[in-house]
Amino acid sequence: MIDNRYYVEPANWSADEQVIRTLREQVFVDEQDVDPDLICDHSDPACVHVIARDSAGREAIGTARMSGDGKIGRMAVLADWRRCGVGSAMLQALLDQARERHLNEVYLNSQVDAVAFYQKHGFASAGETFVEAGIDHTRMTLALDASEPPPRRGGLGRGPQRESALITTDTLAGCRQAALGVMEQARYELCIYSRDLEAPLYDQDALLEQCRRIALSGSHAKLRVLVQDPTRAKTDGHRLVLLAHRLTTAIALRQPCSDDLDYNAAFLCNDTGGYLYRSLADRFDGESDLYNPLRCAELQRYFNEVWERAKVIDEFRRLSL
Repeated sequence: MIDNRYYVEPANWSADEQVIRTLREQVFVDEQDVDPDLICDHSDPACVHVIARDSAGREAIGTARMSGDGKIGRMAVLADWRRCGVGSAMLQALLDQARERHLNEVYLNSQVDAVAFYQKHGFASAGETFVEAGIDHTRMTLALDASEPPPRRGGLGRGPQRESALITTDTLAGCRQAALGVMEQARYELCIYSRDLEAPLYDQDALLEQCRRIALSGSHAKLRVLVQDPTRAKTDGHRLVLLAHRLTTAIALRQPCSDDLDYNAAFLCNDTGGYLYRSLADRFDGESDLYNPLRCAELQRYFNEVWERAKVIDEFRRLSL
C-alpha cells in the first residue's frame, strides 16, 4: 500500500548531489561511522538515482542508486522513516528502471543486518561474507524475468524524452486543468482512483471527451476506475458512468473492498508517466506532473493491488440507461 506520507522520484546527480550527500552522511557517517570519503565515488555521475521525499516535498528522507550494469547500492533511509516502506519503494523504483533497460539481473552488496530485507524482495545470497567500509556484507543477486514487460509508465529511454515539472494546485479550476493535462497525454490507458467520482472534476465536457478518446484508442485501450462510494455517481447520473455502460470493453468500474476504504487520497495516472495526486479526496489541493515515471508507477502499483481485490459495482450494473 502507498504510504501517503512520502513518494519516490528520479534524481539527477548534477542537480541533487548535495541532497544525496547529506542523506548518505546522516545514515552512513553519523550512524554507522563510515569514512566520509567512501560515501560517494566516481560512479555517481553515471548512476540512476532516486530520492524519497515527504508528501509535501520539503524533506528528503531517503536515497538509493543503480549503476549501468545493475548494481544497486547506497541505500539510505533516515532513522525516523524506517519501517514505513521507504526502502521498499526506492528498491522497486530501481527494479523498474532495470527492467526498462532490459537488464537480466541486478545485484548488490548487502549489509548482513539487511539481508532479510532484500530476501523479502526476491534477492538471494551469492557468496561469502566480506568486509566493506568496516561493515560485514554479502553479495546478493536477483534475476529479472525476461517475460515480464518493462513498465509502460514513460520510463527513461522510452518514447519522447520530457522533463519532470511538479505543479501544485489548490483550486477546482486548477485541479481540472491538471487532470485534463494528464488525460491528454494518455495513449491507451488511464487509471482513476476516486472517492465518489467527483462530478465537479470528472463530469465535465473536456475531461469526458478525453475519456472517450482513450476508450476508443484501439484494441489496447483500458480505462479503469475505482470508486469508494458509488452512491452519488449513481444518483446524479454521472456521465462517465453512462459512458462506461456504452463502452464496456474499454471502461471498467469497481469498488475497493472494505479493507481498502480507509485510503484517504485520490489520484489519476496515465501510461506516459503523468499523474495527478490529491492527499485528501474531498479537497482539490494536489500535485501533478506530466512526466514523473517513478511516481506514476508507484501509484499504478497501488491501484493494481486494490483493483485485484475490488468488486464490480452492482449499483452501476443495475443502472437503467
